[in-house]
Amino acid sequence: MPRHIIGPFNEFQDLPDVDIAAAYAEDASEAAIDALLERMELIRGVLESAGCFCVGHAAGTERDSEWGADISELVDRCAMHEIHGRDTDGQPTVENVCIKLSSLLA
Repeated sequence: MPRHIIGPFNEFQDLPDVDIAAAYAEDASEAAIDALLERMELIRGVLESAGCFCVGHAAGTERDSEWGADISELVDRCAMHEIHGRDTDGQPTVENVCIKLSSLLA
């Protein structure tokens, strides 16, 4: 069965970064938390209006119809974060990476 790919999405172009660390801090401001929640809602809304559904939707077995866990993980990974790996010689490496929503395909 051929896959149908949509994106990138215009709504995700030129979005300002969200300060993930500030939103998760113990003394997080309401503004930092609101910015994070607004970004999550934007992603959910854009994907839903594009006709995207969570895994299991067609079979009636969807576990998370609002994609809360997936979107939360995606937003977290949009912040710069370290990944650890090994180079071709087996030496440990650390890279700073982030997902750019402007390149998201569904």
